Amino acid sequence: AGVLDILNEECIRGASGTDKNFVDKVLAFHKGHRALKTPKIQRKASKTDALAFTIAHYAGVVLYACDTSWVETNRDTLPLRLDAALRDAAVAARQKAASSSSATTTKVGT
Repeated sequence: AGVLDILNEECIRGASGTDKNFVDKVLAFHKGHRALKTPKIQRKASKTDALAFTIAHYAGVVLYACDTSWVETNRDTLPLRLDAALRDAAVAARQKAASSSSATTTKVGT
């Protein structure tokens, strides 16, 4: 699994998906890979120091500091909005069908 696959997995987990879990999984899954390292620099002392890793890309080493709500930012809320839109459309379609069928109903035998 790639880094983005792991990020997507954490996003799908809902409230239990966290930046810390994401970084821990990246480091565990790719442990020993020559392109992945933990940073040797220490930023301000805080609990988020451990939420960083570097990847040696073709253009150089890039530091990924994951203490800025990566998981929350990447959560896909589209399915929730789609679900609501589909429900609204279904209600409107049923109402339209009901009103058009009552308007076209004719009495038989009169």
